[in-house]
Amino acid sequence: SDRVYHVMYAPPGPWEPRGLSGMDWASVSDIVEYPLASSADTFFMTDLPGTSPLRGRRITFGMLAGLPIQPAAGRLLIQNDFQNTAEPDVLIGYSVWRDRFGSDLAAIGRTLRTETEAGRAEQFRVAGVLPRDVYIGGDSTQPIDIVVPMDDAAARRYYMVRLRPGVPASLAERRLTEAALRVATDAPADWSG
Repeated sequence: SDRVYHVMYAPPGPWEPRGLSGMDWASVSDIVEYPLASSADTFFMTDLPGTSPLRGRRITFGMLAGLPIQPAAGRLLIQNDFQNTAEPDVLIGYSVWRDRFGSDLAAIGRTLRTETEAGRAEQFRVAGVLPRDVYIGGDSTQPIDIVVPMDDAAARRYYMVRLRPGVPASLAERRLTEAALRVATDAPADWSG
């Protein structure tokens, strides 16, 4: 955990310059072991009518690989789960496993049919159960109910990184700023990163 850092883009200039989703993470792979990204989504289980919404996160592989999380049951997501497949594997939260599946191990491998708040229908296969009280993302007041793979190849901005062992934060700050400047489309020349 002492190697996980929040990445914030600071003044002068815009709070976050445009173009950072195109950052070349390979150019900093000698210092960054995993770039970590996630985004919030709300899911409704369509095969269990009348249930309350699920607090979900779409995550990159680095989010699980870069954080010390062990499943309560089943397995975590693996690299292959982040490829586009018809029925991707997902993780369910401990409380979902307990309250909706009675802590039954038969929930592992079960197909979940969901619909997002935006009306997007999706189908997943349960790979594992998150441990109790896992918080992923910006809100640490409530545990996550479902974790869904985000296509790792898609362009996005990463707001957390896990540095390689022995890399000082000052070096990471300088190198990440240089990489950001190469792609930022509206950062002034004196932007400090």
